[in-house]
Amino acid sequence: IIVFTRDRPGMLVEVSSVVSAATVHIIDVRSKTREIGGESAFQYKVQVGSLGMVDQLFQAVEALDDVVCVLRGDMEHMLHDSPASFWAHAGVEECGDS
Repeated sequence: IIVFTRDRPGMLVEVSSVVSAATVHIIDVRSKTREIGGESAFQYKVQVGSLGMVDQLFQAVEALDDVVCVLRGDMEHMLHDSPASFWAHAGVEECGDS
């Protein structure tokens, strides 16, 4: 999953805590910050036991303060294809699969 947030101290730890509580195993984590104090994106590759766990994970992460958008995808591919489109997901009105 990719989690788009407003950048602030402790955000990665807070999101990671929720992800680890809602999944079986975190396989990989990557992060990008567009602008300090602006937007950040965290990609989590996780192992889950069911699709229901994915739904629960999305709900738990979306409930956090300063989380703008959560979607399934690959950060590296999305950034390579179009950095502007990737960062558009950090805007509330632009969240969603594309």
